[in-house]
Amino acid sequence: MFSVVIIDDEALVRIGLKSMINWEENDCQIVAEASNGQQGLEIIKKYRPEIVITDIKMPVMDGIEMMRQLDLRKGPKYIVLSSYDEFNLVRQAMKLGAVEYLIKLELEQDILINAINQAKKIILQENEEYERKGSLERQVRVNKPVLREEFFRKLVGHLFIDRKELEEDMDFLEVSLNENALMCVFIRVYEIDNMTEFGKEDIQLFDFSVVNIIDEILNDTFKGYVFKWSHGEYASVFSYNINWSRELLNDKLSQSMERLIQMLKQYFNISVSIGISDIHMGFKELGTAFLQSNQAVESGFFKGFGSYTFYNECCSNDPVKETIEISDYKSRLKNAIELSDTCEIRRIFEEVSQLLSKEKVTKQKAYDVCCHFAYLVINVIDEKLFKSVMGYEISIFAEILRQNSLPEIRDWLDKFGECLCTIMENNSNNNTSRFIIKAKKYINDHIKEDIKLNELAAALALSPGYLSTLFKQVTGKNFIDYTTEVKIEYAKKILKESNLKIYQISDFMGYENAYYFSRVFRKITGMTPREFIDKQ
Repeated sequence: MFSVVIIDDEALVRIGLKSMINWEENDCQIVAEASNGQQGLEIIKKYRPEIVITDIKMPVMDGIEMMRQLDLRKGPKYIVLSSYDEFNLVRQAMKLGAVEYLIKLELEQDILINAINQAKKIILQENEEYERKGSLERQVRVNKPVLREEFFRKLVGHLFIDRKELEEDMDFLEVSLNENALMCVFIRVYEIDNMTEFGKEDIQLFDFSVVNIIDEILNDTFKGYVFKWSHGEYASVFSYNINWSRELLNDKLSQSMERLIQMLKQYFNISVSIGISDIHMGFKELGTAFLQSNQAVESGFFKGFGSYTFYNECCSNDPVKETIEISDYKSRLKNAIELSDTCEIRRIFEEVSQLLSKEKVTKQKAYDVCCHFAYLVINVIDEKLFKSVMGYEISIFAEILRQNSLPEIRDWLDKFGECLCTIMENNSNNNTSRFIIKAKKYINDHIKEDIKLNELAAALALSPGYLSTLFKQVTGKNFIDYTTEVKIEYAKKILKESNLKIYQISDFMGYENAYYFSRVFRKITGMTPREFIDKQ
């Protein structure tokens, strides 16, 4: 329903207008009337009507002056009433924003309705335009952080073609930085994998909170902007007081980074590594600054959790090595396990831990070293036993990959070596386990042969009967059953990974013929070798 005010100094004209049409049927309601421009000015301010039907010539204040004193941009739509000799005044009214004029002597029902419809049409169009602009403004306001994030991604990625585009975006996004004193920091969260069970909204809230804390701490000392780079990674581009000395700048950076590390640990129980770039001049240099901060974060691997690294520190150090030779250590460890030599085992793990630190290897190479040692050990000692002693619920290899820094990896190696020694010492309380370990090793080394109990007993300097009894006591299986299961497991591996024929594998594994091999295979697995192959 559109609100209407009628202003005319003649009462009969006002009565005639009110009675000429059914206002409700035309979606209108007359809310007030006035007899001159001064009264009209007051009731328009009071009722804020959408449509005003007003005479031009009136006592006290005419319609033209009344319209001048009102804000036509936010005010009602005017339909002016005139006489034949008032065209000069009509032109003034139209310039002031009147949407229609009506000749009093020619005023009829359909003419009045058409004028009102014209005013309503303009009002609806303006409302739609206002809503559209308002929606765009709200959208820009809500999305400004996202737009700013994309802006900085482009900035550090060298994606701005010309200076004009850069300055226009900075002005629109209200980005203000001192171009002659620019730096970049990169923050990486270590325990981010622990959030896999969280929902999308929880992760978004986490990112929002972390960005806010980083922003608050940095802007206490610097002028900068923070944005999420990827899952668990955040970056900030900032400028500093150009009058600071380099020593003072580094002190302030250190204080801010230490405070940030402490706050993130306190509020979210997360540890981070932070990389800090060199000083750069010019927005075109921010891509280089960003890469430097990333490299500094990677160097944080050698410091461990809760650390920050300046780029000029890491670039001046010795280069990181991609390879490291450990074959001799593996051979020594293998022999030490066979002999249950815990002193040698501890010595080997200590030497390898020191080697990782001294040689400054990559994270992946450090992982490889740990995995090589773990694989060697669990081929001799049951992984379940290791997991129970070390308190793991996941596999040893998965646990290795959860170590995110060199100090953590070295701690893991120390714990793993000590766990191995504990198991070996527990087993060394009697010679039984050591004999069985050697027996198993002999079986694995001679897996492709027809292994005889007598030959194994002789190799261990035991009687066949005593060895058979020991084997049953320790493994819960007799010698033949255990040997058969090991051979069949190895045969399954060959069937999976090679194109050898069944009879070739039978010969390779030391069986008399393929028929006997298939019978044994079926007894152990519940299927023939051919069925096993088809099932893969």
